[in-house]
Amino acid sequence: MNRETFSIVIPVHNRARIVSRTLESIVAQSYRPLHIVLVDNNSTDGTFDILRQWKELHQSDDLIIDVIREKRKGASAARNAGLALVSSRFSCFFDSDDIMHPELAAEAMKALTASPTPENSVVAWRAIFKDSSGTSRRLRYSSRNPLRNHLLHGILATQRTAASTSLYRRAGGWNESLPCWNDLEFGVRVLLCHPHFSFIDKDLVTIHFTSRSITGRNFTHRAGEWEMSLQSIERALRTTDDERDRSLMSLLEYRRAVLAGHYLREAESFTSSRGKTSAEVLTDRLSKSPFLTKFQRRLIRPLIIWTIKVNKGMATLFSRFF
Repeated sequence: MNRETFSIVIPVHNRARIVSRTLESIVAQSYRPLHIVLVDNNSTDGTFDILRQWKELHQSDDLIIDVIREKRKGASAARNAGLALVSSRFSCFFDSDDIMHPELAAEAMKALTASPTPENSVVAWRAIFKDSSGTSRRLRYSSRNPLRNHLLHGILATQRTAASTSLYRRAGGWNESLPCWNDLEFGVRVLLCHPHFSFIDKDLVTIHFTSRSITGRNFTHRAGEWEMSLQSIERALRTTDDERDRSLMSLLEYRRAVLAGHYLREAESFTSSRGKTSAEVLTDRLSKSPFLTKFQRRLIRPLIIWTIKVNKGMATLFSRFF
């Protein structure tokens, strides 16, 4: 019996030194057939040649590889270019510095094809995070209420999800105007299409944090850009007639509170045109938010400051507060 093809789209920019580990994790996938779309996004370090050589070495009847160039700047533009080449029913996106576990594609296809609505389905899985020192941690999420969990924890982050290709297109593709948190924003639009959601309770990817990782950890150097994604999410939520809108808006305010906390923890120096730091602008907004209760508005500023001082996990504390 012939199996369906699973497609994987990967944007690549100046990864000549490290992209091989990602590519080898694809070759190691237990599932076939696969269609791999590698999109070079203006690399200047020989990455494109490495991708072409890898294609020549590994392409086969059940491992189809496309290597293309996309001149428009940014991972989102590259992902959209790759998505345009996908013809399979199911697909995923991946980053060029992370590792797929060998059973990822097989587990994703098992969940997606078992969905009662395969053409409108999305699946997520657990991940292992590893920093430059080799320290690793696991993230586990609840499978209940995926939109709430995505706003809280980003469960549809680029490397941790797959879906029906038609769902990705129906959601509108990636927003090329957003420089960061674009997977958070895209995931919201995907979930607003009300797909069937399933969760694989297994670690299927190892995500590496580096200074040049798409999955960044420093916030201050991109102050103002994170807020662009939150504004886009707010616009998307406002276009729905979902009865949970107010609750979802309060979760978006949670994201703003976490961002303000990151700015403070990193001792940001960025100052807005109004003479305030980014953290001050965010906390001022939160203290007046119509989507928070009076109690939450009153406590938001001291809570952010206290969280930084005691050096506790902001996401954990804020998720309880919201």
